[in-house]
Amino acid sequence: MALKHSTLASTTLAAVLLFSPALLRGESQAGVPQTRKTPDVARELIDLKSKAFKVQREAEILKSVTSNGRMHWQTHAAHLDTLKNHVNDLGKMLARLEEMKPQASEPQQMAIESAGPHLVAIADQLGGAIRLVNEQRSSVYWSPYRETVAEVSEHATSLYEKLGTILNYEDAKLRLDKLELLPASGS
Repeated sequence: MALKHSTLASTTLAAVLLFSPALLRGESQAGVPQTRKTPDVARELIDLKSKAFKVQREAEILKSVTSNGRMHWQTHAAHLDTLKNHVNDLGKMLARLEEMKPQASEPQQMAIESAGPHLVAIADQLGGAIRLVNEQRSSVYWSPYRETVAEVSEHATSLYEKLGTILNYEDAKLRLDKLELLPASGS
C-alpha cells in the first residue's frame, strides 16, 4: 500500500515536473475547518482546493476560447502557460500533502489520494495540448486539440468537485461531532 502511494506521488511529481517549475506563494485562508489533530493538513487541503478552482476556471476559459475557433494561437498559448503554472503549483502542494498524509484524518487522506490521479491526467493532457501547439500553431483549430483541451477541463472539474465534496463532508462531520447529542428521554 505504501509503495502504491509512493509510486503515485512520484508519478504525480514527475508529471508536474515535466513543466518548468514555478514558485508557490504560501497563503492560507481564514475560517479553515480544523481538527485538533490535523490543522496544517486542513489548511493545505483548502489551499489545494482553491488552486484546483483556479485550474478549473482557466481550463473552462481555454475550452471556451477553443470552441470559438477565431482566437489567435498566441491566446491559446497564454492560457496553456497559465494552466501549466497552476498545475505545477498543484503538484508541489500535493507533494507536501503526501508527506503530511500520516497525520491526516481519514477524509483528508481520501482527498489527498483522489487528487493524484486527476492531477496526473490534467498534466498529461495539458502536455499533449502544449505539444500540439508547439508542433503546429494551426492545431488550435483542429479536433485533436479541442478534444485534449476538453479532457483537461473535465479532469480539472472532477478534481475540484471531489476535493469540495470531501472537504464539505469533513466540515459537516466536525460540526456534528461538536454537537452534544443526548438520547431522547422517554417521560
